[in-house]
Amino acid sequence: MQKSFLNLLCFCSLFVSAVVFSADGWKPTQVLKPVDEAKWIANVKNHRTSDGSSVREVLAYVEKMRRSQFKVEKFDIGYNGATGKPDFVSISYWIGKNRKDGDQFVDLGYPMTKEGVIATLDLKDQPMLSALEKGRDAFLREVDAFYAENCLQPGSAEKSC
Repeated sequence: MQKSFLNLLCFCSLFVSAVVFSADGWKPTQVLKPVDEAKWIANVKNHRTSDGSSVREVLAYVEKMRRSQFKVEKFDIGYNGATGKPDFVSISYWIGKNRKDGDQFVDLGYPMTKEGVIATLDLKDQPMLSALEKGRDAFLREVDAFYAENCLQPGSAEKSC
């Protein structure tokens, strides 16, 4: 397995752990008001990548170019499991045509300050976010590579996602 897939698997397991904790009664200690949620999400959607495109434009471009391989599910506010405070905006998405609830990838996220501004990004070990930050063509290549590595069965027309 490639390092990027292992990182994705680790991130997804952390997300699943957070869902399990929330099922056991974990609740955020500070819930953002709807107007603040909208502001945080708008700041991420309008954030400019290295090629000058906004995050919204990059994602729309890849959705258009790879309709059967990539689809954004939603932008959402993420809460710190230890403090219960909002601290990132997550972007969940599907790779492939298998778009069932619970099959979304959740490895894209922007850390936020308490004022709702994107905080300093650490792109180490985050290939999807790193590609997104580079713009349309880089993110399209990353989606293609991930799809080829994880969805296509060698020597077969069968697809696993």
